Amino acid sequence: MSADLPQMAILIGGAVSVALIALGVVHIVFRVPWKFNSPWGRRSKRVIHFPKGPSGPSQTHEWKLKTIEKLSKKKGKHKLEFIWGECKDVESIRIALEKGFDVEGICGPKAFDEDTKTKLAGLVKLYGGNINIYIISKRPPRHSLLIDDRYLLLEDRHKDTEYFKLATIIEDAYDEITNRFHEQFNRLRGSGVPATPEQILKMPTYNDMQTANEQPDNA
Repeated sequence: MSADLPQMAILIGGAVSVALIALGVVHIVFRVPWKFNSPWGRRSKRVIHFPKGPSGPSQTHEWKLKTIEKLSKKKGKHKLEFIWGECKDVESIRIALEKGFDVEGICGPKAFDEDTKTKLAGLVKLYGGNINIYIISKRPPRHSLLIDDRYLLLEDRHKDTEYFKLATIIEDAYDEITNRFHEQFNRLRGSGVPATPEQILKMPTYNDMQTANEQPDNA
């Protein structure tokens, strides 16, 4: 019996190796994101921004809307905070405000386009004290979003002329992770003031970007 143990160990090890290789092939070929428990929170996963290309649906946008909807049904105050480069996803901001969320965000010096400015200025005018947008002088290199201090979206770094390709979603994020978000948020917020609708409408845009027209407005 003892002589069979090494062979059994080899067989088990081989089976595990084959399984891991198969998972790797599925991940690469079929673009299925890894899902894993991590030191960042109870649930974490990597997601592809546009699995079917820029003209298709955005997985990160869908996650934002589902999370806002789910949390809005729970009692208590709710808050959406973000650090973005071009403040492009105005729809998520609008829906959060309509659901009773407070919204506070950092935006770089340029808006995505004229439509973005018009819609964002309209929300600031309509919802007043429930939304504060801080326009800072330099585009933040890292973009993220935090909902109710528990649900965190971290975009991969990307150029201002490109949309991000991948993002990390952390649900039930641990305090040490959300504290890092708040440290960065507070540092950036200290260099700006809440923008008025008039100031938002005066923002320059990325209309002259070569790829601007290829990017959807809910990224």
